[in-house]
Formats: sequence, structure tokens, C-alpha cells
Amino acid sequence: MNNALKKLLVAGSLAAIAITPIAVAQGHGGNRAEHFMKADTNGDGAVSLDEVRAADAELFSEADANGDGFLSKDEMAAFHEAKREERRERRQEKRFERLDTNGDGLISADEHAARETPMFDRADANDDGVVTREEMEAAASKRPGRPGKRD
Repeated sequence: MNNALKKLLVAGSLAAIAITPIAVAQGHGGNRAEHFMKADTNGDGAVSLDEVRAADAELFSEADANGDGFLSKDEMAAFHEAKREERRERRQEKRFERLDTNGDGLISADEHAARETPMFDRADANDDGVVTREEMEAAASKRPGRPGKRD
């Protein structure tokens, strides 16, 4: 194997190793570069292989619920489910904060009624405040992977 190919394989492997623990910790969505940079523990604006390995070891330790140094299928499943639940809770909290415009910890009828309606707004093609069947079907057909008309 020539040196250029070896370097390419090593670089690709290091990138996969580096991204995996951070992506697992933070979930699959969002800004991956931002998540990756969370491993920058010394704050120098770059992530070293040592920092990646430290983040990976921390995640492994967190997932290894019984502390035996091994991950079982059950531990992996529980770890991933816990991370999914954390993401769900963060999304729910953000939604609540967006609706609770006065910050009193409660969503009033007025706050609820004042919320944005992006789906309605996209469907109301002529901005008349009414969505017809035709407008709804046209809007639905523009959504990727979604059929516009269902029988």
C-alpha cells in the first residue's frame, strides 16, 4: 500500500473515531461541529486526539452502568435511550419557553393563541387567512417524501 493511501486511511479512521463519541453524546441532529468542539477541553479552538480519546473514555464510562469495563447490549440500549430522553426533554423545555412569553412558568390562553403557525402560513399561498383544500394539497406535495394527495 502506498504512503498516500495509508495517510488517507489513517485520516479517515481518525475522523470517524473523533466524531463518533461526540455525535453519540449529543445525538444525531444539530450542529455537529459545535458538538465536536465540546471535546476541546483546553479551549484552544482545536480538538486533539487526546481530547477525543478522553471524551470517548468519559462516554464509555457513562454507558458502562455496572462499571465492569465492558458494554453489554442492554447497557448500550439504556445509554442511547437515556440520551434520547435528554434530547426530548431539552426540546420540550425550549418549546415551553418559546410559548411562555412572559416567563411566569405558565402558558396562558393568550400566549397559546399568539404562537406562530408556520404550517398554516406556508399552506396559505395567497395570504388570505384561509387554507383551501387545494392550498393544503399543494403545500403537502412540496414536502419531501410526503405524498400530496391521499385517497
